[in-house]
Amino acid sequence: MGLRLLFFLGIFFPAAFPLIAQDTLFANPWIIKAINKPYKDIELDEEDNFYLLDTRNHRLAKYYSNQGYDSIQTIGGKGLSGEGLNGPTRIRATNRQNLYLLDTQNRRLLICNTNLKILKEVNFLQMGSGSGTLDFDAQIWPVDMEIGGTGELFLLNQEDNKIYKVDLFGKLQTVFGGLDYGPGSLLNPSDMVMTEDNQLLVADSSQQTVKVFDLFGIYLYTIATPVNLKWQHITSFEDQLICFNEQEAYVYHLFHRTWHTLHFPKQTGRILDIEMNGRILGLLTPQAVILYRIR
Repeated sequence: MGLRLLFFLGIFFPAAFPLIAQDTLFANPWIIKAINKPYKDIELDEEDNFYLLDTRNHRLAKYYSNQGYDSIQTIGGKGLSGEGLNGPTRIRATNRQNLYLLDTQNRRLLICNTNLKILKEVNFLQMGSGSGTLDFDAQIWPVDMEIGGTGELFLLNQEDNKIYKVDLFGKLQTVFGGLDYGPGSLLNPSDMVMTEDNQLLVADSSQQTVKVFDLFGIYLYTIATPVNLKWQHITSFEDQLICFNEQEAYVYHLFHRTWHTLHFPKQTGRILDIEMNGRILGLLTPQAVILYRIR
């Protein structure tokens, strides 16, 4: 499997995110290889390894940082159970032990260890209520997922624009969002991210807003985008929300509530996904994975 990897060295100042756009960050290319897969999602773990999700070929690939990203491990291939995948759409590496994989067409979530061995499966077809008093009729077809601080799952359901909070036993805990949730209503939600202080940020790209909820599904406030900024997806890093389109990213400081634009070099190409882990900023483009050293 080929990979084109550009590695840049730079400087990062956590108190002043706009400085990430200094020329020193986007300099000194290090390694170049070829890429030839239709990757959809990139994820970085705490050891600087990165994962690429190939939805079309139903595979997940892990690239090891301690081997200069030359060592690759894969899981998947089209299948209906076990290690077989069917249209996987999201990956999350939230700690040093577990990797979460949303196997969309198989209607399940896989929890793997760092060697991509499947440890547990949450089957959406068998999902039930935790208390026995919370009933729901919707089919669970998640388009995104997030993981809470104690391992609970948040599933963004495309059938009703609602978020389903589920424990690791597949028991439903609560449901929130949707079209009739007051100021926390979601008209066209597309992405979710969990902040370090366990606030769930939900992007509604059609309205160019981000709704903020706590872990119990209580609506907190809305982040409105300035009219001159247009974005398609979101990610987050520490206390900063990153909204991005195919050309540039916009950074919102959750504490100071200020916006800044992050411009990438012209040679970057179209941006499909952005991921950060505190030391590395990773960009996924149609031709390359680009990694920037930020600390």
